[in-house]
Amino acid sequence: MLLKGNIVYKIIFSLLFILSIRAVFIYSFGPNVVSFGDDHPIYHSTAIKLATDPKEWTRPGSEFGYRAPLYFIFLSAIYSIVPEPSYQVGQMLSAILGTLNCLIIFLIVRNYYDEKTAWISFWIRGLLPTFILSDTFVLSELLFDSFMLISFLLLSLNINEPKLYQWLGIGLCMALCVLTREAAILFPFIFLVILAFKSHGNIKTLGRIFVFSMCFIIVLMPWLFRNKLVWGKALPLSYTAGVNLHIGNNIDANGHWVLAPAEGLPNNAKFGTPEFNDWHMLKGKEYIIEDPIRFVKLGFKKIAWFLFPSFHREDIFTVYNFSNKTTNIIAIISGVSSAALILIGIVCFLFIKKDEYWKITLVLMLYSSLVTFIVYGSSRYRDQIDNLLVVFAALLATRWNEITFHVKNLKNKYNRMMIYYCTGIVIFIICNWTWVLRKK
Repeated sequence: MLLKGNIVYKIIFSLLFILSIRAVFIYSFGPNVVSFGDDHPIYHSTAIKLATDPKEWTRPGSEFGYRAPLYFIFLSAIYSIVPEPSYQVGQMLSAILGTLNCLIIFLIVRNYYDEKTAWISFWIRGLLPTFILSDTFVLSELLFDSFMLISFLLLSLNINEPKLYQWLGIGLCMALCVLTREAAILFPFIFLVILAFKSHGNIKTLGRIFVFSMCFIIVLMPWLFRNKLVWGKALPLSYTAGVNLHIGNNIDANGHWVLAPAEGLPNNAKFGTPEFNDWHMLKGKEYIIEDPIRFVKLGFKKIAWFLFPSFHREDIFTVYNFSNKTTNIIAIISGVSSAALILIGIVCFLFIKKDEYWKITLVLMLYSSLVTFIVYGSSRYRDQIDNLLVVFAALLATRWNEITFHVKNLKNKYNRMMIYYCTGIVIFIICNWTWVLRKK
């Protein structure tokens, strides 16, 4: 759906306003260099190396290759052309991505629903403190979210009979998603099934499945070739899967990130190598096979961490030089806004009409929960779901009657069942939050 008239200017000024909020925060409080803690400096410093040393692109055992490569490539491409590739430059790139994601969500909602809901979605994504904060972190989630949302946007252009350009575009975005976060390895299959289900005509559909698959593979080919050159084999895409499995299921695991024990690690299993990943993968599987009941119990603990609001306290402490008091205040504001989004979004999700957007969101929520159940839980890995929940939170304002219909008609057995079901889900979420707070 094309944008016409004054709405274009309105969107441009709104985007500049959203971006300026993030820019003021970054340049008022953000450091030029982050030298410690978490993944923030890893992405930044590795991208600097890639931008300045050609040998880093094929050096075995580095962070580039241990993690999915595309965010490093994205950062290094920009760092190689700016005069001073400071950490704040990386932050501004994140801020730009986050601002563009507001626009993409606006366009998606405008196509699926209406312009009023689109604007509410835009401002929730743009002004909610938890998003403002995460849009200033140099982390891969924002780039991943952009590709995922673009796939949603392409699908929304013609949901009933997807055209060839939609198959091509979504195939491209799915490859970029996988190259940004390997945990999205089944995303291409999910979107491929959606496209195939919505298409008519067996021969035409088979041809477009082939086009989608070829587009996906062609985008992956340069990275697969690099892996073949470095390791002698094209797959896997990165070497974190085994490590993450071990982190989430070792003897000390508690559902969250816990350093996996390295006793017995072979001498040839250096960091970021296939041997390193294979050893951790084997250990993770051993813990699961030896005690599957413990694995299931741990799975629910992982879900609890996954559902926990995004306070971002550790990230704030890593990135910004705030005092403990200021960090706690900002973290609380972020966490409360995140909690409100989760509860309002989930409640609206349960009561709203089950349309195409609802169905796709449900599938991705279930998939993300399954990955979490197997590996380990973190609210950071819920970013893509939070972006989708923004839409349901916005629908609270524009489709209030659909939501309150169940409450107003309690004589109806189905409506009563929906109220009980929703209450149970909310209680489950709050119980998970309470458990995590006790463990912190």
